Amino acid sequence: MSTRASTSSKRKKPADNTDDAFQIERHFHDVITERFVRLQAIQDRNLAEADDKLADIRNIAVAMDKKLAQLEKEKTGLDEQLMFVEIGIHEAQINATENAKVCAARTVLQARIKMAEEAMDPTFDRSAWNVNGWKLDLQNLGA
Repeated sequence: MSTRASTSSKRKKPADNTDDAFQIERHFHDVITERFVRLQAIQDRNLAEADDKLADIRNIAVAMDKKLAQLEKEKTGLDEQLMFVEIGIHEAQINATENAKVCAARTVLQARIKMAEEAMDPTFDRSAWNVNGWKLDLQNLGA
């Protein structure tokens, strides 16, 4: 009898097994809930950071668009200024060319006048004339 008594005391009651299973299930539920809450908090924090970054990126994009528009406007103004400067340079080149032509024509005419005056002067020694040099000068001047 003594053995039976000892075995019956070692055996657990069915109500105890249910309570243990319930406690394990409750503990499992609590652990899962706690981990879910932590993950949810991390996800919420990450989403908030992502939203902040997205807002910053959008603000930067707007600022860059404004700056780009301003730079394009400045470029247009500089292009217009460049065009006017190029026109001025072209006109200055044309004027310089025309002035050079006028100077060359004056030089040729002055040389011809000098030659004509010397030819009409009876006291002028025509043997001192450098006719070949004058011809060469006239050719160089384009006459």
